[in-house]
Amino acid sequence: MIEGFEEQVRKVFGLSLTGVQIQMLGVYADQLKAWSGRVRLISKGDRDFIWERHITDSLSIVSTLPQVGLVMDFGSGAGLPGIPMGIMRPDIEIHLLEPTRMKALFLSQMIKELDLKHMKVLRSRSEDLLKVGQGLGQYDCISARAVAALPLLWEMTHPFLSQEGKLLALKGPNALDEFEGNLPEAIQYELKHFTLPFCEKERALVILKHVSRET
Repeated sequence: MIEGFEEQVRKVFGLSLTGVQIQMLGVYADQLKAWSGRVRLISKGDRDFIWERHITDSLSIVSTLPQVGLVMDFGSGAGLPGIPMGIMRPDIEIHLLEPTRMKALFLSQMIKELDLKHMKVLRSRSEDLLKVGQGLGQYDCISARAVAALPLLWEMTHPFLSQEGKLLALKGPNALDEFEGNLPEAIQYELKHFTLPFCEKERALVILKHVSRET
């Protein structure tokens, strides 16, 4: 863990970490680095900056998660933000959607090693879930980080959202530009800007939900 991590996470995101949670994040960071030598989980240049560039960014989403309900981490990959979310929120069920075999294996190993019984891996493509109708309208929240541009991301995820469900997408500061000025009227959005501690990177949490589902 990097110096000042707890203080910055509390200051910027309003999160207080327990000793157990810090230890679990440490185990995850170590395994993420170790596995990345043989599975492309994070880039080689990021392996010495996991806390600054990945874990801290993932924790930024925690305070926006629902109090109750079912959550999906869409295109979970290395478990970012899914695994840190699960460590911080053992009270909600979280599914990690990841089609790639070795990445899904890593996620399963992390769930087992960290004893995250409220989490499970769905090794599948979203298109395949849609074909069989699995999970449609069931998720109260879907998280996504570095998956796709917002228009495509919304298209892929919104069928899985519940009536009041929200898509939480971690993006750059100009994220809404991805709609190229054509944000559909049926989508309600909220934008939360923040500066990522330690690397001073400007980030945004984009919250999307379907307006028509409120009525």
